[in-house]
Amino acid sequence: MKKLVCIIFALILFNACQKKEPQRYFSESPEIESSKKLVGYFASHDYEGIKGIYSDSVKIYDNSVDPMSLSDMIANMKANQEMMEYMKVKDSAEYEMVLTKDNETWVNSWYTIVGKFKGPSAEIVVPCHSTFQFKDGKVVKEYSYYNLLPVYQEMEKLSDTAAVDTMATK
Repeated sequence: MKKLVCIIFALILFNACQKKEPQRYFSESPEIESSKKLVGYFASHDYEGIKGIYSDSVKIYDNSVDPMSLSDMIANMKANQEMMEYMKVKDSAEYEMVLTKDNETWVNSWYTIVGKFKGPSAEIVVPCHSTFQFKDGKVVKEYSYYNLLPVYQEMEKLSDTAAVDTMATK
C-alpha cells in the first residue's frame, strides 16, 4: 500500500512540475470578431466602421512592402468605389488568432471578395489573405495580399468596350 501511495504521489508531483505551454492558437476571440467586421466593412465601404477598428498610427501593407496610412487607404477605396456596382465577401472566410512567443496578437484571415464593375462587366472573384496585428483591441499593423489580375483583365475589357461604343457613336 505504501508503494501505491508513493507511486501516485510521484505521478502527481511529476505532472505538477512540468512546464505547460500557453495556448497559442485560437478559433474564437474578440480580435477575430473585429477582423470579421473589418473585412465586411471593406466590402461594404463602411469607412466609419473601418476607422473604429484601426489605431490612429496603423501601418497598412496592401499588396506592398511600403506601408500606407489609414487616410490614404480610405482615399484609395473611395476613388475605386465609384467604379463598382457591388462588392461582397463570400461566405467561406476563415480566421485564426495566434499569440506569438513575443506576446504579439495576430489574426490571420483567408477570404474571397466578389465584385462587379458598373456597366457590362463580368463578376470578378479575388481570393485574399490578410493578417492583422492587434494591440489594446485595435489593429496596429496589417498585411493584405491578393491577385489583382482578374480586376485588371476586366478593366481592360471595359476600356475596349468603351472604345468600341465611342467609335460607334461617331
